Amino acid sequence: AVVSTQSTGEEVERYLDRMEKWFPHIFVLDKLDESLMLFKEDMCWGYEDLFYLGRMKSNSKRSKDISDETRARLRRALLPDVRLYERFKARLEKRLAEKGPEFWQTVEEFRARKKEFEERCLQ
Repeated sequence: AVVSTQSTGEEVERYLDRMEKWFPHIFVLDKLDESLMLFKEDMCWGYEDLFYLGRMKSNSKRSKDISDETRARLRRALLPDVRLYERFKARLEKRLAEKGPEFWQTVEEFRARKKEFEERCLQ
């Protein structure tokens, strides 16, 4: 069963429970580098396997112009998407909280190498 904007909160939660079992790796755009480094560890990949060109930038001014009422209506209308994001971001944050300094050094090294990669590729 697929969830939609017409689904109840309970239906959405049941679907998300199944998704957690189906997908051990979910990437959260807010924490993309961290998500990729967890994936790197799990897959035993190298940095080069995960480089991407970071050209997507959101217009944060536009999202700030939305009223609280509109934001609440959108949240209700997009409940499945909101819950998906909240659930998997919380799962990611829990995994990240368990990581020590070595992991965070890996994230910083990845960012530095990715920056060099972008500079080479975008010349």
